[in-house]
Amino acid sequence: MKAFKCLLIIVLCLTIAPLALSQVLGPIQSLREAIEFEWVPPERAFMMGEPMSFDVIAKNTASDSAIVYQLDPAMVRVEAEIPFVLINPAEGNPNDTLAPGQSVRYRYILIDGMSHKHDPFRGVRSYEREVGLPCLPAGEYWLVYNRGWSAGDSLDFTVVEPPTAERPILDSLAQAYVAYQVERHDDAVAMGFTLVEMSAESPLTARGLIFARGVAWENDMCDKALALDSLFWEHFGDVSVRSRYLPFPGVLRATAGVLGKCLEVEERLVRLEVLKAQFPDEEIAREAEHYRNAFTGKLNCPTCP
Repeated sequence: MKAFKCLLIIVLCLTIAPLALSQVLGPIQSLREAIEFEWVPPERAFMMGEPMSFDVIAKNTASDSAIVYQLDPAMVRVEAEIPFVLINPAEGNPNDTLAPGQSVRYRYILIDGMSHKHDPFRGVRSYEREVGLPCLPAGEYWLVYNRGWSAGDSLDFTVVEPPTAERPILDSLAQAYVAYQVERHDDAVAMGFTLVEMSAESPLTARGLIFARGVAWENDMCDKALALDSLFWEHFGDVSVRSRYLPFPGVLRATAGVLGKCLEVEERLVRLEVLKAQFPDEEIAREAEHYRNAFTGKLNCPTCP
């Protein structure tokens, strides 16, 4: 009798399970297909050494709310000596809830991570390891990405040699990276100020300020880190300009790291208010409020020491 009951339970399970599974798989498949991704081709060629950014638009095509959580990292496929580099969203994998028909734009930005290094003086000096500015050489590339859960796609982009006027800036930026890589941190930081003197609004200077600020922060050079941060916002803080150099969201993340290490709480708050007044747009206000809450203990701030 017991054996018969067990057999009956097994039969019922085998009969009901596929039905239940199909009921579950339907919504799961619907969720997977709810968000449609559109990668936006770059409007222009990238200059060798400048930060490269790519936009992707996520749109909810379902009749109900849906969550964006399957946007995977992209890979740049290049020549054999540079297998690929990762380009990640600023805050990791997004997790935004979109209403029906709602869209949101994400920015993938690439600054470092490439194995190729530009060193203008490679032929007249040598180090134990390769040094120089991580960058893609001039050429044609394609960005390979996932459009959904499994379908892949790609877009083309071009990297070009800098114009003659920008070449000394590229080489100076490379010098800053070389100095850091051979542990001449003071020289790496000093090069950030030099780049501003050479060409205050060059995209290569933007990268140099980001880099020098990070080196100063890392090595407890607070006065210089704060000065470099101010120079960055002075020349690249306008919303029409910073969109070319900064990932979204998290526009104030690096600044908050510097403030968290180098200033007392009240001074940090004053600095945030100055930025809000200087750049009165919604994004700055939102980020400034986020870090105000972090600095005053109302919110955990993983980037703040």
